[in-house]
Amino acid sequence: MTAQAYVGPRALAEEPFDERDELHRWQAIVSRQGDPIDDLEPLRDRLAHLATVADPQ
Repeated sequence: MTAQAYVGPRALAEEPFDERDELHRWQAIVSRQGDPIDDLEPLRDRLAHLATVADPQ
């Protein structure tokens, strides 16, 4: 099997992200995949702060 990959527009990449629950979108911003996590408490604090100051949609 072979395939070719192309860089698509940003809107295409944002589609699946936009379908996620808002809290899960904030979690993706607070803790990037692959980053080592020494302590969850700072991440939880940041998530709580972002959820508090976010503009309601």
